[in-house]
Amino acid sequence: MTAPAITVPPGTGIGDAAALMLAKKIHRLPVTDGEGKLIGIVSRTDIFKPLLNMDASYTMRTDSGAVVSLMSGDEFEEVLRASVSRGPAPATTLPTWQIKYLYDGSCPMCQSLKGVLERQDHARGNIMFVDISASDYSPAQNMGIPLDDAMKTIHAIRRDGSVLTGTEALRAMFSAVGLGWAAALSDLPVFTQIVDAVYDIISKYRLPLSGMLDAVVAAKRLKMSEKGVTTCENVEEECEVIF
Repeated sequence: MTAPAITVPPGTGIGDAAALMLAKKIHRLPVTDGEGKLIGIVSRTDIFKPLLNMDASYTMRTDSGAVVSLMSGDEFEEVLRASVSRGPAPATTLPTWQIKYLYDGSCPMCQSLKGVLERQDHARGNIMFVDISASDYSPAQNMGIPLDDAMKTIHAIRRDGSVLTGTEALRAMFSAVGLGWAAALSDLPVFTQIVDAVYDIISKYRLPLSGMLDAVVAAKRLKMSEKGVTTCENVEEECEVIF
C-alpha cells in the first residue's frame, strides 16, 4: 500500500472519492474514523462499475491528466446513486459486449490486433473497442484507468467491471471471439515454432489475414506479450501493421 495511506472519512461523497482515486492513481481507499481506525474500504470497481450502465449523456473527460466532471459533485453523486438504484436496463437495451478492449488508435500493432478481433467476432459485438488516443477518452467510463496506464500495456474490461492487462487481457479477448484454442496451443513448444515460421512469412509477404492466419497472429501476440511486448511503446524498432 502507498505510504502514508491515503484515506477518506465516513460520509465522503462518491464524486469526491472517484476524483481522489483518479488524481492519486490508486485503486482502493481505506475508510477511517476520527481516531484513524479502519472501518471499511472502497475500490474503483465499487465506484465506477455503475458508470458502465449510465446514459451516454453522463460523461467525464480527461484534460492534461486532470479529470473534469461535466456535472457538479452533487449531480455526479445523484447520477451514480440513481444508476445503482434503478438496477440493470431492460434486456432489450443491454449492450451485447462481453469485454471491452482499450486500444491505441495511433499504434499499428494495436490496430492489427483490433482487425483480428473484428474479423473473428463476425459482427456479433462480443468486443467493444475504445480508442484511448481519442480526445474524448474518459477514465470514468473505463473503470478509472488513466490514459498513461492504458498506453503502457493492453487493458481489457469485463462486463462485471474486472480489469485485465497484458497476456491475461489477450487470452480473454481471443476467447471471446472463438480463438481460445489458438491461445491454448500457443503454450506448446512445437506449435510455437510453427507459429514463428508462419508469422515471418506473413510479415515478409504482407499476406492478407483471415481464418487460420488470424489464429497464427493471435498465438504470436500472446508469446510477444509474455516477453513484455504488447504495444508499439514496447517495440524499439519501427512498429508496422501486418497485412
